[in-house]
Amino acid sequence: MSPRSHALSASSTNIPEIASLVWVILATIVLLESTGDWVPKQVDPLSLLGRAVGLLAAGMALIILYFIVLQRLEALLWRDWKYFTWGQALLAYFLLIELVDSAFVLPEYVHVMELLTILISVGICSWSLTSIMARLASLLTAKRGVPRVRPTWIFAAWLAVLISVTAWSLRYVRPLPRPRYLDLTLDIAIAGVLAANLWRLTKALGTVTGAGRWLVEASITSMALGAVAELYVMFEDLFLTPKTMNVFGYTLTGAIALGVAISGFGYYLLGTTPYREPPNTEGEGGPEIDWREFGLDVGGEGEVILMEFEPLTSPSEMIASLVSWLRELDMKIVVIARRGIPLREVASESDLTIRVSPGRMAAPKELSPGELEVGLSPSVILGIVSRLITPERRMSLVVENVSDMTTLIGLDGAYRLIRALIDMLIPERAVVVLVVNRGAHGDREMNLMRGLATWIINATRYPPEIRKVA
Repeated sequence: MSPRSHALSASSTNIPEIASLVWVILATIVLLESTGDWVPKQVDPLSLLGRAVGLLAAGMALIILYFIVLQRLEALLWRDWKYFTWGQALLAYFLLIELVDSAFVLPEYVHVMELLTILISVGICSWSLTSIMARLASLLTAKRGVPRVRPTWIFAAWLAVLISVTAWSLRYVRPLPRPRYLDLTLDIAIAGVLAANLWRLTKALGTVTGAGRWLVEASITSMALGAVAELYVMFEDLFLTPKTMNVFGYTLTGAIALGVAISGFGYYLLGTTPYREPPNTEGEGGPEIDWREFGLDVGGEGEVILMEFEPLTSPSEMIASLVSWLRELDMKIVVIARRGIPLREVASESDLTIRVSPGRMAAPKELSPGELEVGLSPSVILGIVSRLITPERRMSLVVENVSDMTTLIGLDGAYRLIRALIDMLIPERAVVVLVVNRGAHGDREMNLMRGLATWIINATRYPPEIRKVA
């Protein structure tokens, strides 16, 4: 792909955020220009409180989403999260206008702009959230346990409350002298967008279990509550309805939908990991080498193992043996390697292989189950690895090999990346294995890498020579 194609591809991925930002700027100009036409009205405290709570919830969701996008915690889908964040920003802006609307009668054109804002927001949010959850559901597992309260229970309980409030309020419902058909048209469009994406998500529900199912349920519940709120808004477009019915029907329902969405974000961020359980290998042979016989002991603390080899030696079998031995110690195995390096033996032992491709400019992608391709972005690599840390099971990270990394991003860049990985993983009792071609480095560079290690393995001979670094 040419540099021009890369540039066009990169710019096209920014279309949703640019369009959202332009819309917010134009809407703000229109809103400020209309201030002379605002007419104060009697404030309904319950409606004002509901809209204020909704705006606060949207702000909390934006903070969480910004953190996810900034850290690229799910590098596979960071671009989809970015789109969803901008959709949420539009939702927060809509709720701000709604808050103003609770205290003033706004001009009709401002009201139309308000409805178009929520239509664009719902379109971006629902489509990106559906795409995210459809892929994430099969990747994620729980690292802190699946919440006992199911999102669908919340939906059923709140629906019962709404039915009761609606049944009590129906006696006060009267037809509007002048129905708001323009509002109704936009509200029907919003409900249609939500219904289409609910259908997409519901199809994914039957294929997932555990943490993935809970997250899909949370997404379905959030969208379903949004659709219910839209039904009450559509009802208000045609009938004169009591304030209690309006507050419960769309104000509080919308706030609960945001609350469910925030709980989903929180659980995704703190309670799940994209790490997959390896296939059952019971009955298969163990590693050919018992590394403890040569003096290697990873104990219960974090360790850094530097495995040195030379160009004429073939370390792949020895690396595979070390990785197999670490798996026997019940560690999850993560491998970072340049794309194109044959790692069949090592990859077969790993739970996740991260292939670094110097030519990749787009977002990371899944090559196959348990294998990702990423570009030369240390923040993406760090983001992926950080999502794999779990308190229940130690991790072993294998960098195969450091010499290739220095070729790709330079010695300083490779050293900073490895140092950041070590600083992140050692407090979590992880084992970091650094494979180095010592023939590709001078004495100064080798001493720099040896300064990171707690164990050094000389893999240029057999049996390997192992020494503990004091």
